[in-house]
Amino acid sequence: MTDIETARSYEFTRDLEQRFNETHREGKEFLDEFKRGAVLPRSFPQLFRGLAEDREFVYQSVNTGYRQFVGKDLSRDRLDELLLAFPGWTMYMAGWAHAMYNRAIKESGFGVKGKADPLDLHCSIYLPHCHVFVTDDRGQFAALRVLSRISPNKPRALLYSTFRTRLLNAILSRAISRHLRLTVAKH
Repeated sequence: MTDIETARSYEFTRDLEQRFNETHREGKEFLDEFKRGAVLPRSFPQLFRGLAEDREFVYQSVNTGYRQFVGKDLSRDRLDELLLAFPGWTMYMAGWAHAMYNRAIKESGFGVKGKADPLDLHCSIYLPHCHVFVTDDRGQFAALRVLSRISPNKPRALLYSTFRTRLLNAILSRAISRHLRLTVAKH
């Protein structure tokens, strides 16, 4: 990587982290009000279902990004069509909801430490397009393991160490099986 590419990469990730943190700061007021007046969701799936049922919330959330990318508002009657055609939108929003739950709503163990960061969560858009997602980041693994249950194709999230062990076991098993077949064939 050149110095310019490194600088651009750094700027991109810094800006992404900054927007992520700003969104959570802005949402803090909403969350404080939410916590005062409502029963907190006991799990991320409960939060996600509640948010998904609020059609206005879903529309506004999708339309904000849609307007940024396309330059005009999304027609309300095309929302479901867009979400079905591009499941990455649902996964992207689910990643933000997951961060909100784990960083602010969860009654214990909440906070930033050990949780997936913005780039980790952006990877959730790939879940509908794969069967297995391998990562060596425990925070990302924890988040994507939960988010994969929302993905239409239900991919598996694996830690690299698990993937490596399974791969090596499969290779060894195949080699032993082949060796035994060759040994039996000789006798």
